[in-house]
Amino acid sequence: MTVDTPAQFLPHGAAMVYVQSVLACTADSCSCVARFATDNPFARRGRVRSYITVEAAAQAIAIHEGLNEVTADGAEDNASSRSKIGYLVALSDLELHQAHVPVDCDFEIAVQRNASVPGLAVYEIHVAVDGNPVATASLKTFRAP
Repeated sequence: MTVDTPAQFLPHGAAMVYVQSVLACTADSCSCVARFATDNPFARRGRVRSYITVEAAAQAIAIHEGLNEVTADGAEDNASSRSKIGYLVALSDLELHQAHVPVDCDFEIAVQRNASVPGLAVYEIHVAVDGNPVATASLKTFRAP
């Protein structure tokens, strides 16, 4: 499953969209490439604190959920599924392996849905720069069924 514009599944303005492309997506997982722009409001001295990658991973989750909904509906142009709002309701087991991520540097995000019931899901996230771990965590999300 591929997508040309990942931002179509996000409610964010362009400056806050971090996911640039979707590498792969299945029913239970998604991998993406993200990037922090030089003018990112969280950037200081050419880098962003690594905990901000959790937001990028939450965006990857939103894209995963949106792609799965569009596939389930069988309607590639169903705008209502693209605009459904979701929430990050819990973050646990956060491990930061690096203090910062450079701006204008691609980083990889892998999200894996480990459990779900209608509206609620638990995802494991892994963020890396050039294969080097940046952050891992468990994210719990809510999206109205």
